[in-house]
Order: sequence, then C-alpha cells, then structure tokens
Amino acid sequence: MIAFLLRHQWALFYAVCVLVFISLVPRLWIVSILLNPDERTLIEKEVRKVSQENGWLLSSISLRNIDGKIMYCHREYRRGPDTVSCTPR
Repeated sequence: MIAFLLRHQWALFYAVCVLVFISLVPRLWIVSILLNPDERTLIEKEVRKVSQENGWLLSSISLRNIDGKIMYCHREYRRGPDTVSCTPR
C-alpha cells in the first residue's frame, strides 16, 4: 500500500487538486457576480432597503442565494439561542 502511494503520489496530488477546484467553481461564480460593479451596487442597495424596512442591523443579515431571487437570512442576536429566519425577495 505504501509502495503504491509512493509511486503514484503525484497522480494522487493532481487528483485532489482537481477535486478541490471542482468544489470551488460555484464559489467562483458568486465572486464573478460580485466583481461586476453594477450587480454589486444593486445588491448593496437591496440589502440596505431590506435592513431599513425591517429594522435589522446590516451585520445581522447574510445572503444565502443571489441567483434570480436574493435569499436573506436574518439572525436575531439575543440572550439564549439565536433565531434565524430566511426570506426570499
């Protein structure tokens, strides 16, 4: 077993690199959306609007999905367990 790993260590390394790259491709798509200044400004305005409408702090809002509809999740910071509610918009 160890002899096999020693002989094929580069092949295993490249296979792991490919798997990591494939798992990161969806994240790269989100980053490419956020690099577009028009999209970034639109999302920022929408988050601020939702924050003002609901009286939420910006730090308590997280975005779960920005494809098509934006999915907002709000975490209430209180004593005890934090409640999380997600709403599409």
